[in-house]
Amino acid sequence: MKKNVLLTLISILSLAFVPMDTYSQGFLKKLKQKVEKTVGMEQEDEPTRNQNEDTAAPTAQVSATDIVPKLRQSTVIWDGEVQPSRAANARALLKELPALPSANEIAAPSDASRTAYYNKLSAIDMRVDELDRQYACSDEEMAAARENIYRELTGILGLSVEEMKRLEDPNITESERQRLTDKASAHMMGGNSPEDISNMAASKKGRLDQLQKEIEAIEAKERKGTLTEADKKRAAEISEEMMPMLQEMMNSMSGVIATAEKSAAFSAKVAKYQDRASAYADKVAALRKTEDGVVKDCRQIAEEYESQLKGIYEQIWAESNPVKIHSLYDEADRLMKNYRTRAATIYLSGLRLRLDNAKKMMTEAEQLYADMADGELIPRCAARRAPLNVVTDCIDILNEAYTSFPQPGVLPVKNDKIALLKEGEHLLLAESGFAGGFVAGGSVVDDFVKNSRLLVHNETDNSYYEISGGKRTRLDGDGPFDFRVKASRPAETYGEIPLRGGGRKAVYSRDGSLTLHDGTILYPLVMSRHSDRLEFIILDYSNEGLMKCTYKL
Repeated sequence: MKKNVLLTLISILSLAFVPMDTYSQGFLKKLKQKVEKTVGMEQEDEPTRNQNEDTAAPTAQVSATDIVPKLRQSTVIWDGEVQPSRAANARALLKELPALPSANEIAAPSDASRTAYYNKLSAIDMRVDELDRQYACSDEEMAAARENIYRELTGILGLSVEEMKRLEDPNITESERQRLTDKASAHMMGGNSPEDISNMAASKKGRLDQLQKEIEAIEAKERKGTLTEADKKRAAEISEEMMPMLQEMMNSMSGVIATAEKSAAFSAKVAKYQDRASAYADKVAALRKTEDGVVKDCRQIAEEYESQLKGIYEQIWAESNPVKIHSLYDEADRLMKNYRTRAATIYLSGLRLRLDNAKKMMTEAEQLYADMADGELIPRCAARRAPLNVVTDCIDILNEAYTSFPQPGVLPVKNDKIALLKEGEHLLLAESGFAGGFVAGGSVVDDFVKNSRLLVHNETDNSYYEISGGKRTRLDGDGPFDFRVKASRPAETYGEIPLRGGGRKAVYSRDGSLTLHDGTILYPLVMSRHSDRLEFIILDYSNEGLMKCTYKL
């Protein structure tokens, strides 16, 4: 016990050598950050900045008003008319989730089955948004939650709620900052001046450190069973010397110790939920990694076909006879169908595992957030959002069945890189007006550059840029990051695109996908149709660039 008291006092005394204007502000900031990190674990889905998690992105200043976790947005995109589900809660929505497509449906996707599939996902996703609005905390509940953290800190810093807010204000005058800092300093020092504390620390700490080392050496001997009578006598002498010193320190620093105890209690409460939130997030991340091996297995299968496919496609690019082109495509289609059938079984097993595990997280998510509400770290109303995020996780997994199926490293299209991005830049979001030009003639590249808006991250200067109409504009801070498509796709673009002779076709669907005759699914940012070819632009994820694709008809 003496040892613990000593260590505590030494730690407190060390604060005497820290400038109080630095300590009081830093202390408040660190405590707030702990709280906000704990309750904000679901705030990872700001759509414009988390597409590349390895990128060091500028972050907005977090305020005490931002303590309620945000609802994550799903990755599902659908342009059709859909009525939202009428499910009453998150658990009911889980029961409405569609089954994963079969391996045959993945191998040879049908537009009708995909439409039914995405209609269900979209209806559930829309209901998640509706329930989130219904569960929204009132202004009164949010105001109470905002003030709660500050109130807990008043006993630690000795500042009122309004004073703490002013101390955090970047526009505060230097004189006001100093006044508040001095007030916090006086409170945290238990009425002692910083000079008094510093002088006492300087006079006591050195000797206490020496005595502490002697105590540790004697304790080590005791553990080994080599303690001598001289050691016991020295331990008694150390105790006699330390007791008056400890008493003097405790008497003079009772206020500091009381503040430290309040700080420790508050930090412990936050840490308890932070650990649970971190464990929960780790579990979710682990679920997502379960598919890594599955995708690797699919790629190993793909390697068996890539050289053959590449040879056939090269013949197609060099061939001008439509009959021979179709014959070559038929040969390539058979190979792709074989690959997709084999890989689909493996791929779907991985998604099924992730889906089952995600559903299992529902109970844990509900309990975690309920306990955080009990601990007054979040308002009671916010606890209802957790299960909605579990539903969103499931929607995203189901969406991957079609959107993320592993494609062989060779595509049935001719590729040409578009030099629109600079070195070290990555495209995050694009608003292209959708694939719907279908105008005979013209340049799909020129049309894309003219009509698209791009959100780009530059790793060189760690900044975001908007490219619109070919012009590049650096974005300030957090915005504008509104890159949602403003208009619907023209309805006449949807459906089958007959290919000249051979009975082959491509299909453009309301989820923005272009399904080629061999089952390959691509997501064009813009597309145009010519008499002998389809031209479109895609995001090349492997090379982090834009690619013009030509698919011969």
